[in-house]
Amino acid sequence: MSTTAAVAEGIPSSRTEPDPARVAKSAPRSHIDGVPVYGWGQAPPYLRTQTQLGEDRLKLAEGQPVLAYIETRKYGDIPLYDPAGAEKMKPLASSVKARMAKRRTCSTCGKVRDRIVHGKKCSVCRDKEHAKQQRLNARTCWDCRKVSERRLPAHHRCGGCRRTQLAKRREAAVAWVEKVIVCSGDGYGSECSTKVVTKKEARAYQKAQGAGRDWWMRAPHWPRRCPSCTEANERQDAEDRAKYQAAYERREKARREADNREQWDAAEYATAAAVVGGTSEGTD
Repeated sequence: MSTTAAVAEGIPSSRTEPDPARVAKSAPRSHIDGVPVYGWGQAPPYLRTQTQLGEDRLKLAEGQPVLAYIETRKYGDIPLYDPAGAEKMKPLASSVKARMAKRRTCSTCGKVRDRIVHGKKCSVCRDKEHAKQQRLNARTCWDCRKVSERRLPAHHRCGGCRRTQLAKRREAAVAWVEKVIVCSGDGYGSECSTKVVTKKEARAYQKAQGAGRDWWMRAPHWPRRCPSCTEANERQDAEDRAKYQAAYERREKARREADNREQWDAAEYATAAAVVGGTSEGTD
């Protein structure tokens, strides 16, 4: 039984309410030659497009009128027809049905699906295989690739690999503290062992970053260099800037001189051409 018939049976005969399947859900947006144009999903539910009629093994009758349109952005205004006025298609031959069923048969599970199966597996088999792989990945250690019997924790590592990971993090944390408490030098190869921050402050900052983080950055309020290295770094930077500025000025001076020579050569060539042209005219 169709949905339209079921809805119609639910309405008592004593009531004069219209069939909900034949009532539009909103007013038409416009009209084309007197035929209403509805938005998506607003036309009377009983109407069908030509493609939907073909799915129901129906075809348009000769001269069958268009009862409404659906307004779409991509395909324009799609016409709608009354399935009651359409004609039934001829039954398919058994060979055609067999070929159609073969294209919809999954070679993995052997079941006939509603749509054509592209590839060797249907969507149901692919979803099952993907879910199986996801369960396997949840039990596989990211480091040693050993598969456990149960799902691994959020760190995705077995017990041994997790202990190794934590040990490496502790070593990295200790090495970071030893690195940031001393001066980083003047930045030009000079080493310095002057302490710029205490280990207690470094560990406190490290702890404040979170236990799950295995890398850290220098706090913005920490000095990167001691006063003497800072002065040496600034002095060297000033010298480098002066050298770069001098080299830039030399390049600019050479470029301007080259431009001036080209302009002078062009002016001389134009003057010589004018003189030669005037002499030729006088001779003629």
